Amino acid sequence: AAITSRRTQRLVAEMTAWLSRNISSGRWNMQRVGPFAARSLHRNWKRTIRNQGLHIDRLSAADLHRLRIRVKRLRYAVGFFAPLFDGDQAKSAEAFRQRLAEMQDSLGALNDMPMARSMIFSLGLAPSEQGEAEWILSERADVRKELLKHSRELRRKLADTKPFWRKLG
Repeated sequence: AAITSRRTQRLVAEMTAWLSRNISSGRWNMQRVGPFAARSLHRNWKRTIRNQGLHIDRLSAADLHRLRIRVKRLRYAVGFFAPLFDGDQAKSAEAFRQRLAEMQDSLGALNDMPMARSMIFSLGLAPSEQGEAEWILSERADVRKELLKHSRELRRKLADTKPFWRKLG
């Protein structure tokens, strides 16, 4: 919750603006920042996409939620380091960031599904309404399969990404 707060988003936006100003003014030592950014992005990409997201189908709800948080952090890191990229690197970074956002959304929808079940049955439904609720939830099982398939495809695309950040190092 803290990472999605307005305060955190404002901090990331301000830090990105600061980084942009310092890079464009020449006050930033690219010999130090570039390699740091490349290492940071590569390490997080490898942990999140190559390792943790490898078998999305087998992850528990809690593990899917943790993966979603890691994807969000990686997306924020790509956005934060965006001012370091130019030309084709900038296009690759933006496409990568957009895929991360899409994967985050897909994982978020998967995370919401078990919550829907507990919420529906916490409403104290009448016995006649419970059958309808079960039907609705069974329909969502097909949606879950589609979300898992979509998440697998996105993970594969993200894993196959040529590390555009390596040119910084």
